[in-house]
Amino acid sequence: MLNIFYLLFALAWSLSCQAQALTQPSAPINFSLMTIPVYIEENKTGPMYEAHQEIIEALSATFESAINTTISPPLRAQQNFIAGRAQALMPDFCDANVGVPNLHSVPFARVIRYILTPPNSPSISDYAALKGKKVGLVRGYAYDIEGKAGEGMELIWTTSQRQTVRMLNSGRLDAIVANLEEVAQIVKSEGGPMPSVDISHPVLDRSLCYVFHDNQLGRHLALEVSRQIIELRRQGKLAAYIGQNHIPDFHPGQAEVR
Repeated sequence: MLNIFYLLFALAWSLSCQAQALTQPSAPINFSLMTIPVYIEENKTGPMYEAHQEIIEALSATFESAINTTISPPLRAQQNFIAGRAQALMPDFCDANVGVPNLHSVPFARVIRYILTPPNSPSISDYAALKGKKVGLVRGYAYDIEGKAGEGMELIWTTSQRQTVRMLNSGRLDAIVANLEEVAQIVKSEGGPMPSVDISHPVLDRSLCYVFHDNQLGRHLALEVSRQIIELRRQGKLAAYIGQNHIPDFHPGQAEVR
């Protein structure tokens, strides 16, 4: 009789644990976003953040889980992802190597960068012409002139694009490498002069994606985020949000592991 009692008690306890597991909410999914002046501001404004909001609102229903978004300077945002404190990073170059096994969404935007020089100075369209000059770069952004490619230049790392523009316009830098639209908006908001630039010669043109860890959750997120990006593109919302920087076409393929 006692054995039956213990058996019934164990069964009831097991069923209770299962019921609690089923009703317990899933762990939050954390997205780490980089601040990009104009497009993603730290106060959760900007057209790229608005597009992101549409995407995560759709995701929350699919995953039945709270979805949190943290916006940080580029280097910190990337470190949060690498350390596993976030399951997704946005935006990053689709072909970037973030240092951990990862996969990415379909491309949703392009980043086009130019060499900008102080206002009313001669423009520069070639990296080779930067030898011997002080060049401002935002820490956490990826550049083609890091490492050996930047030898002969004095690379000055800053915490934000606003800082690089201010340093350029005040004469503390000889050049910066930046997105022209981003710089134009910063200059407009601060009332300063526009740096010199050769708009016919960008030095970089690469696609942007969401990046995820290479695990079961990451693969599921990559597929669902890609689905939402494609839907925003189909509805014309992606173009409305980020203008000429959106990617208008898509060639289907499986999530890529890097």
